Amino acid sequence: MKYAVKFYSQVENPEGVPGTWPAITIDGPDTLVVPDGFTGMTEAEHTAYVESHQAEYDAWVEAASSTKLSIKNKLRDKIDAKTDEIIDNGMVYQEMQFKMDIEHQMSYKGTYDFRAYLTYPYTIKGVGSHYLTFQNEGEFTQFILYGFGFMNEVIRGGWVLKDGLDALSYAELVSWVDPRG
Repeated sequence: MKYAVKFYSQVENPEGVPGTWPAITIDGPDTLVVPDGFTGMTEAEHTAYVESHQAEYDAWVEAASSTKLSIKNKLRDKIDAKTDEIIDNGMVYQEMQFKMDIEHQMSYKGTYDFRAYLTYPYTIKGVGSHYLTFQNEGEFTQFILYGFGFMNEVIRGGWVLKDGLDALSYAELVSWVDPRG
């Protein structure tokens, strides 16, 4: 058996694999014609070569894995921060902006808990000089449900982005940009 080998130092290598590691290996009969740019090796030479470079390759795999994990963790943190920012900046309801940071969420929830005791029409303030008046409990309930739906959708979108990181290569992770801006 004969091998034709092209090393990572001879091919595009965005992952940074050690240049001494075989990138492409063609095995064939002893009569195999070694293509240009490849190194010919016997089976014994190939086996010895791989064994002699295995430790270097294994060290790279370990380092690359921890680096890739570190990048994914940083990206997950950025996705979480962007998700929080989107929620905090609020939602648009009936063409008005409403903050949805934790303070406003608790205010809306507290008011909602006592919705049956409110005097309608009931008015809340949006961002800027916008005010929204609810004529009855049903209108107020629609607003609350819309707000929680908005938050749930933003959070779900963050989960999808974080789950998608697992399928990306090192090069893709390094250049990844949150599509939400």
